[in-house]
Amino acid sequence: MDNIIIWLTLCIFSIIWGLFHYNAGYYADIDKHNKYFKFLEFWRLCINYFVTLVIAYYFVTVRWAHIGQGSNFSTGDFILGIIFIIGIFGWLPYFVKNITEGISVIFKKYFEK
Repeated sequence: MDNIIIWLTLCIFSIIWGLFHYNAGYYADIDKHNKYFKFLEFWRLCINYFVTLVIAYYFVTVRWAHIGQGSNFSTGDFILGIIFIIGIFGWLPYFVKNITEGISVIFKKYFEK
């Protein structure tokens, strides 16, 4: 993953995919939100798809060779697969937000006594 062309390609595809999702979705209505909200939502989508594409690239280039040689799926592969599926549908930022809020509630419950 040291090749700059691959990283640039992943960035370009994530921007295109984020732009497509942005224009086809809820945020396509011009008058509904202000320009700052639209800007942040566009980049949220782009970062979501960039992380998803990096996970896909990792599976294709790194893990596929090991699995093809008879290696088993690990727990990390399963977790990355779940994150990939969540990212494909565009819910990765909400997933991360809910996980961090849940951890915060647990810490407040046990450490603020």
